[in-house]
Amino acid sequence: MQQIRDSLESEGYTTLLVDDGDAVQGEPIGTMTKGESVIDLMNELHYDVAIPGNHEFDYGMDQFFALTERAEFPYVSCNFNKEGTLLFEPYVIKEAAGKKIAFVGVTTPQTLTSSTPSYFQDESGAYIYGFLQDKTGEKVYSAVQSAVDAARSEGADYVYVLGHLGNEEAVRPWTYADVLEHTSGIDVLLDGHSHDTDQATVKNKDGVEVVRSACGTKLGNVGFETGLYSWPNKDSVPSLLGVDNEVGAKVREELKKLDEKLNEVVATSTVELTIHDPVEVDSAGSPVRMVRRAETNLGDLCADACRQQSDADIAFENAGGIRESISKGDITKGDLLRVHPFGNSLCVIEVTGQQVLDALEWGARSVPDWLSGKRPSESKADGTEGQ
Repeated sequence: MQQIRDSLESEGYTTLLVDDGDAVQGEPIGTMTKGESVIDLMNELHYDVAIPGNHEFDYGMDQFFALTERAEFPYVSCNFNKEGTLLFEPYVIKEAAGKKIAFVGVTTPQTLTSSTPSYFQDESGAYIYGFLQDKTGEKVYSAVQSAVDAARSEGADYVYVLGHLGNEEAVRPWTYADVLEHTSGIDVLLDGHSHDTDQATVKNKDGVEVVRSACGTKLGNVGFETGLYSWPNKDSVPSLLGVDNEVGAKVREELKKLDEKLNEVVATSTVELTIHDPVEVDSAGSPVRMVRRAETNLGDLCADACRQQSDADIAFENAGGIRESISKGDITKGDLLRVHPFGNSLCVIEVTGQQVLDALEWGARSVPDWLSGKRPSESKADGTEGQ
């Protein structure tokens, strides 16, 4: 990242570095420091603005706010609130190349269930934090529109929305397409949450086409306004090409603190344990993550481990919590943390056969759309309230 930025600026470009959420979770360096090392590295890279994704809240609300205080860059959000009061500015205006660019932040209300619900509740279980969730999406659309209009009134030449919205059927009515189709005045929407690499255009409510760009996950791609810098290779660019700079030194310094624990060997496998399709790749050339829509050997292993450890009859494993493949050979503690970075807890409950069947059918309800590659706006579903 630093090398790309330095290279562009040496050619006379002005750069702004932004993040669409889920930055502090997903790798052992985040999990083992509750996000603090990641924020320190983002400070070292001189990020300009960020928004909260659902996984920013995985360490609890107190730690989330501690991380935003630790950050030397602003977090923005037009819809994250406590009892109706916004907790961040809805947008920030940055100047680049003589132009004023507003960045509006918006986070999916699905966060209430895709992080830990109790973190958003008071002692009695009532939700006191929210994301303007409703069944129609109108509250989110209105908040985005108000922020866009305010930024324009303040003199913004361009308005970029930083969204943690995604394209999955399960997040309707808050997908990126839903938001763009119900608003106007947005020039570009930079999106996260679904970890796809789709570069798309969507007509806004005035019929004007708006660019939507997403750049996958874990710096496999670095997005810029008109496309992606892609790196579908499992080896990192700095290691392979010998790239070195101050940020690389800071990364090594932070990792060294954790090396002894992360490198402890805990198991061995004679085969690769995978989450990917063995053949299919996406538009950026990266392997397609198959574990959320079909059986994989690593998915089987994780579910079997839960069943064995809990002494239950069957086990359900959330495929969204299985994040990395494991190469054959020795398996380290670091490998396990990369597979399961979110710190979920195993729980045992008694259910009926009908409830098991209902859960399986609910989990499979969107598979045809995922397999056919339909965009959210091409399929219809009733929105559900995020709680």
